[in-house]
Amino acid sequence: MNSANLSTAQSRIVVDELLRHGVRDVVLCPGSRSAGVAFALAAAAAEEKVRLHVRIDERSAGYLALGLSLDSDLPVPVVVTSGTAVANLHPAIIEAHESCVQVIAVTANRPPSLWGSGANQTIEQHRAFGQHAPTAHMPLARDLAEAPRWRSLVGRAMHLSQDPAPGPVQLDLPFVEPLVPDEGDEDDTAAFLGSGADSASNPNPWITRLMTPDAATPTTSARPGCGRAAPAAHFAGLDFGPETRTLVIAGSDAGELGPLAWLPTFAEPGASVPRHSVHPLAVPALAPDRVIVVGRPTLHRPVNKLLSRDGVEVFAVRGRSHLYYNPAGAAQTQLPALPAAAAPDSADAEWQAGAEWLAEAADANAKAKQAVDAELRKSADGEVPPTGMDVASAVMAGVSEGDALFVGASNPIRDVSLVDALPEGVRVFSNRGASGIDGNVSTATGIALSRGRGEDKSEGAGGRTIALVGDLTFLYDIGALLIGPGEPRPADLTIVVANDSGGGIFSLLEQGDERFATHFERVFGTPHHADLAALCAGYGIAYATPGIDELPGLLVGGTNGGVRVLEVRTSRRGLRERHRRIGGW
Repeated sequence: MNSANLSTAQSRIVVDELLRHGVRDVVLCPGSRSAGVAFALAAAAAEEKVRLHVRIDERSAGYLALGLSLDSDLPVPVVVTSGTAVANLHPAIIEAHESCVQVIAVTANRPPSLWGSGANQTIEQHRAFGQHAPTAHMPLARDLAEAPRWRSLVGRAMHLSQDPAPGPVQLDLPFVEPLVPDEGDEDDTAAFLGSGADSASNPNPWITRLMTPDAATPTTSARPGCGRAAPAAHFAGLDFGPETRTLVIAGSDAGELGPLAWLPTFAEPGASVPRHSVHPLAVPALAPDRVIVVGRPTLHRPVNKLLSRDGVEVFAVRGRSHLYYNPAGAAQTQLPALPAAAAPDSADAEWQAGAEWLAEAADANAKAKQAVDAELRKSADGEVPPTGMDVASAVMAGVSEGDALFVGASNPIRDVSLVDALPEGVRVFSNRGASGIDGNVSTATGIALSRGRGEDKSEGAGGRTIALVGDLTFLYDIGALLIGPGEPRPADLTIVVANDSGGGIFSLLEQGDERFATHFERVFGTPHHADLAALCAGYGIAYATPGIDELPGLLVGGTNGGVRVLEVRTSRRGLRERHRRIGGW
């Protein structure tokens, strides 16, 4: 082995240290500057030390890593070369930052001597993601004796992804030529792993992270570590007696509601299912004295308007995000998390919530659900054209306990919330950190790949994944369907596309007012004539176009053995009027 080949040495040690920190999946995009890392990962994958996913599109790769981490709760590196490859990770890094997901951006870089020189594919990529991800910058390799420092820097990056809360981090690696292994040493990984504590026989990371008793306190967050549990004393002062009408609003990142579980609650898809559910359309009809917001509710404007209503006392409790939800500035009290203590039991808890208040909330909830159900019957009977809400209802009828459901941004996640018929035991995912339509198919693919791998590394062990997305969301990220012939593939992923040929959500916003009808369709509706069947055929993906009434049966039908796309055609015609009807019950 040529000791001057420091890029190969450093790459192998970086990969080895990542694996010691519990990395099970890595996403890799081909590139010259990152070649050493690519070879090291390929060797590790051949020895079944890691599962490698190779993608050609860095933007899609970033979201694939996001999905893998979302389901597994493990850090997932995504490796890219220098230049714009790094910039293409930024959307996924933003989503990971806002959602507390451990995506590790491993960015190959040119040596510092070339920065600012005009050299090809050289940009300023140190701290490339700004406030969205801290950077651990690896020093340029000069001697093999620096190996402990390299391992230490990898450990620093991994710990930055966990403390003070989970999130993305950039590990920037400048490499000098030669960028590939020397002849004859391609398989000589052991030559770079040293001896003693640095040897291949020792599986422990170079730096061990010890938790203090306080830091290890359980939280109510859906993701461990995203916020400490608040001392019970901070919450004990709240009066939960029947004279105070308290409503809970739980964002998708709320996690378990603990001491609030017995109160009337509007919960977005992804939050724990409340005992006393309040439909989003019922919220405006209620008159609470106090609202406790847990996490970041982002779906329904009428729900958020309640927070600025006069006479309502607002408390903001941080969910798994690092932010307190307080856009109206009305929250008088903020808590880092709910106390870990459980709620009072049964009858006492019901008394504290207030029987009259519980009955009022239940009545409003029932009327709102009846209004939605009546509208769904109209489309089933052919009185009005079907919309995404009908597709969401059909999907809810087709998923079951043990399934994972990924719901796309824009209208689909709101339709699932309005239908309000999610079966128990279904794990819901949605990119609500920054709420973009980009990368949704890639994220769903990552979730399916994570679930498809059992603890014994067997494929197909984790159950089904169903994704519900709109047509624009699907087309925006259709490159996610490009999976190479030698790559791990989802064992059971169904992508349901509610296709209304354009951006239906704008019909429900201010832009959809009749005053703007002249230019609306071109600049907001954005219709298209994309042939989804032909596109899927080009990617080698199974495709069908069932009717809405056929969809539940297709979903219930069991394992489909791979990836398939089910396109369900809907209409934007009358969408605004339909939502006006159900909102006016």
